[in-house]
Amino acid sequence: MRDGPKGRSMMGFSRIRGIAVVALLLVVAAAPAHAGPPGVPPAVDLKLPPDIVFSRAVGSDSAVVFRHTTHVDYEGNRCTGCHPKLFRMLTPTRRATHREMDARGSCGACHDGKHAFDTRASESCLSCHTGRRTLAKAAPGASSKAPAAFQGPAPIVFKRSEQSPGVVTFRHATHLGRSLTCKSCHPRPFAMKNTGARPDGAMHEGSACGMCHNGRAGFGTEDDKACARCHVEGKGTR
Repeated sequence: MRDGPKGRSMMGFSRIRGIAVVALLLVVAAAPAHAGPPGVPPAVDLKLPPDIVFSRAVGSDSAVVFRHTTHVDYEGNRCTGCHPKLFRMLTPTRRATHREMDARGSCGACHDGKHAFDTRASESCLSCHTGRRTLAKAAPGASSKAPAAFQGPAPIVFKRSEQSPGVVTFRHATHLGRSLTCKSCHPRPFAMKNTGARPDGAMHEGSACGMCHNGRAGFGTEDDKACARCHVEGKGTR
C-alpha cells in the first residue's frame, strides 16, 4: 500500500477517473435512442392498433373510420393526446355518440372548432363519415369491407377576386401521401380550423401555400406556366 504523497495522488486520480466514467455512463443511459440533431426529437416507430370502424348506428355507407395514424401524427408522434384522459388505453370504446361529442366529450374535446374541425358543423360530416366503401376500383382484389382511403375534410373553395384570376379549389386528398401528412401543414402554417381567410398575397413571399410551392418542394407560385393548376378561369365570382 502506498502511503506517500505519490500514492495518495494516484488514489485521488483513480477516484476522479471512476467518478467520470460513472457520470458518462449515466449520460449515455439517459440519452434517447437514435437521437438526431439538437432540438429534433428522435423518431420512434409506433406499433399502432388497426383502424376502428363505427357503423352500428349509422350503417356501413356512413360509417366512421378512426385511424390512429392521422391522430398521433398531429400530436407529435405521441399517444398521450388522447390516452388515458379521454380514452382508456386498455379498454377501448366501440361506441361514440354525437350527444357526447357535441357536449365537448369524447372526440369533441378536440374537435371543437378551435383545435380541429367541429363535430357540430354540418360541413364537417364527410370528414369522419367516409363509409366502408369498396377499394376494388383503386386496388383490384381489395376487400369490400376495407375502409376507404382517408380523403380529409371537404374541399375549400376560394372565390375569384381582384387578386385571383379564377376560382381556386383546395383538396386535402391531393396533398396527402408520399412524405406529406396532416402535420406538414397543421398547425403551421395553417390552423386546423378553416378560418375562411384567403391564402393569397403572402404565398408569393414564401408564406402560406408558398412555403411548399416554391419551385423546389412543389411548383412555384411565381411560375406563370403553373397558374392554371390552381386557378380555374371563367367561373364568374364563385
